[in-house]
Amino acid sequence: MEGAGWSRCGRTDAGVSAAGQVIALWVRSRCVDERALRNFRGDAAEMPSPERLSSGEELPYVATLNRLLPPSIRIQAWSPVRTDFSARFDCTYRHYKYFFTLGAPSALAWQPGSGSQFANRLDVERMRDAASRLLGEHDFRNLCKVDASKQITNFVRRIDGATIDAVPVGWPTVQDTPVVMPDTEATESMYVLNLRGSAFLYHQVRNIMAVLFLVGARLEDPSIVDELVNVHPGAASHDRAQTLATLDDDVPGYARLRALPGVSEALAVYETKPSFEMAADRPLMLWECGFRADDVQWRACANDAMDAVHSDALDFTPTLRATANLHAQWTREAIHAELLRHFTIASATTATTTLPASTSFETSRTSLLPVPTLVTPQAPRAQQVPLGNGALRPTTKYTPMVRRPRDVSASAKNEKWREGKGRRRAERRAAATSDGASGGAGPAGADLTI
Repeated sequence: MEGAGWSRCGRTDAGVSAAGQVIALWVRSRCVDERALRNFRGDAAEMPSPERLSSGEELPYVATLNRLLPPSIRIQAWSPVRTDFSARFDCTYRHYKYFFTLGAPSALAWQPGSGSQFANRLDVERMRDAASRLLGEHDFRNLCKVDASKQITNFVRRIDGATIDAVPVGWPTVQDTPVVMPDTEATESMYVLNLRGSAFLYHQVRNIMAVLFLVGARLEDPSIVDELVNVHPGAASHDRAQTLATLDDDVPGYARLRALPGVSEALAVYETKPSFEMAADRPLMLWECGFRADDVQWRACANDAMDAVHSDALDFTPTLRATANLHAQWTREAIHAELLRHFTIASATTATTTLPASTSFETSRTSLLPVPTLVTPQAPRAQQVPLGNGALRPTTKYTPMVRRPRDVSASAKNEKWREGKGRRRAERRAAATSDGASGGAGPAGADLTI
């Protein structure tokens, strides 16, 4: 990959999807020969000019690659870029989405011992207040996982968009106005955290979502976000002042942040991370990667003219087939979800699920929950900690974040790695280099290009 000039914009976990991932690499061109630039290491003023081969159409990268890729991976567009372009370091922002529901409605959660039982459903307004506190530059060392092998010492990142929004239903087009399902006691609407920032740390979004779940379940106050970025006295207060001075109302979530009370002087200080479990990985998606207009000019066809006039000249059958396959998969999952909903309704109670023989088809064809026989909810035997993707962790007594044990510092982790695994890795590399120089690793000058 290194020899191909490979770079990728965002990093995702094994269970995390990406809808707008961006990669960069050297490829063969029909129009220009830049091989002399590829290996150039001299002064920029002495860089040779690329050799122009043709002024016609470029190779059909999108159609060709999509014929070779599996249906779960699609190339949507391509762009010529400068020779030193990096998909990672030239990216101006990353936009992540995390999908969730508010929990079971009262018609289900009233049952004692229910796996979905909260005192109430997740409080989305509390979650929105907490999310708005993420805006601006903060030290996020307490909202990420420290990877000692990276030897990271700077945990300051900028969030320039943080909202929790209802997910529109159906398939809206450009002309249509998306219809948002109302959140009532009878429905279980879908919500999404939209989080946009310049860069993100390892597991940062899943750590943030775990804290938002705790806030929504009323186990923590929204101010816990301020506390977790308050890595030294006055840090959160300074961050808030900088955010209010530099951002404006166009930033998603800023108006809500501005309406919040100021940061308390008695705010707790979290020098190191308290122990808590990350949110599930499956609902997380890398939605979009942003670049400057002079760095990337996306095109779906072989050149600009074909995008506008001759888009039907290329065979997009593999792309259309992949889209159809995605919709077919959505159909299967949607039907499966409806089957599970009917099973849930059928097992909601044991007394009123069976309808009398005289019930008309018009009445029984639409599934309805029976009226709960228990009017007053019983106190749950255990508090439930939501983790996303339908997962809940019961706890007999919730321990507030401020009283939890703290992790060791990032600097201590980095030093331990350097003295242990890092030193052993360096020794192995030095030994391999020594063997190669003495001819013990194979024929001299052997090379492999992929």
